[in-house]
Parts: sequence; C-alpha cells; structure tokens
Amino acid sequence: MAQIKILLADSDWNIGPILKSYLEKRNFVITLATDGAKAYDTFEKGDFDFCIFEVVLPTIDGFELTQKIRTINSKVPIMFLSSRTEEVDKIKAFEYGADDYLTKPFSMAELILRIAAISRRCLDLEKDDKIIQISNFTFDNAAQQLVYKDPQTGETTVYKLTIKETKMLHLFAKNIGVVVSREEALSKVWNNETYLHARSMDVYVTRLRRLLDRDPNIKIINQHGLGFKLEIVNQ
Repeated sequence: MAQIKILLADSDWNIGPILKSYLEKRNFVITLATDGAKAYDTFEKGDFDFCIFEVVLPTIDGFELTQKIRTINSKVPIMFLSSRTEEVDKIKAFEYGADDYLTKPFSMAELILRIAAISRRCLDLEKDDKIIQISNFTFDNAAQQLVYKDPQTGETTVYKLTIKETKMLHLFAKNIGVVVSREEALSKVWNNETYLHARSMDVYVTRLRRLLDRDPNIKIINQHGLGFKLEIVNQ
C-alpha cells in the first residue's frame, strides 16, 4: 500500500512533534500544523489521505476546521485526537463530519490500528461502485453522492455525502423494505456498538431523512426497539 499522507493539527508542542515523529517512523507522511487556519490552508494546497485534529486549536478550533474541510472534501477521513473528553464534544465532532474520536492520553498502538481500519473502510467503499436508484434519487456509492432529479422539471441537484452517510445509506438502500437492526448498522458502519456511536448514528439517520425528504415517496421509518427501514411508496 502507498504511504498514507496525514494532516496533523495540534498546537501542543509536547505532543504534536512527538506524534509526528512516531507516525513517520511507521511509514506515514506527516504534515504538522499548529493552528486551525494554517491547517485549513495547508489542506487546500495539499493532497492528503487522512486528517487528525485536536479540538483545541488557535484561530479556528477543530470543529470549525472539520466543518470547513467537509465543504470542499466529503471523502477524506477525519479523526479527532483530543484532550476534550466530554460526550458533548464527541457527539459534536461526529455531527460536523468526523469519522472517529480518540481521547488523550491514548495508546500509540490503538491509534495506528484505528488509522488502518478507517483507511481500509474507505478503500472498500471506493471499490464498491454500485449505483442504486431510490425513487427520484440516484445514489452513487463510489462517488459518495446523491443526485435528485425533479420529476416535474427534470432539473438535477447533487448532494455530497460524508463517508458515514454513504455507508448508512448504502446499507439502507441494499435493504429497501427490510428492517436494518441498530446492532447491524453500528457493526457495519462503526465496527462497534457503544452508546456514543448509537447516539451518533441517530444524528446521521436524521441527516439522511432531511436529504431524502425532498422525495415524498421515500421514508426512513424508525421501528421502535428494532431498527430502521427505508421504504419507497407509490411504486
């Protein structure tokens, strides 16, 4: 596998340079930025495969940095590696488009395993190029986008999806009319079933509902105690 190019944003001079050196010794290519604005400027000018951000950054924090990056790149994996341990911060990170959140202090071995796991999932997503029609939407799994065609005017609107939005919608789209259990969704999208990720999953389902609401024939139904079901009516 080619070297993974990582943008690391951390203003802690006791951690950032040490982490950069450690990852470089394990064959990653690391660019270190010490504030949020510099990190965003570096991302815009560079070509990165992965991002690792601290929440606490000068100029703009990790949340805003993630939000800004997601407006120009919905695919790049973003992990938070933060001293902020409150659940509200973790949920906020996922809401802004993060793929993972690891708190300090952390195990270097666990960090490497998480980077590898997220990178593999992204590669698997790119390999699965199935295009699925969902009523008036065309879902392109490989491109991570949803295209809506207005049945009255024929005009199209393209919506870019995050990695987890794509994986959730792909799971639902392959099981139209069938209940997808919460356990299955957590296992396939997050690879675990923690309470935090269960809360995060509800956020992503809400986002997908808002996107799909443009077509009144599509519903994501919450089956209480069971899971979710994507239904297409009037077909």
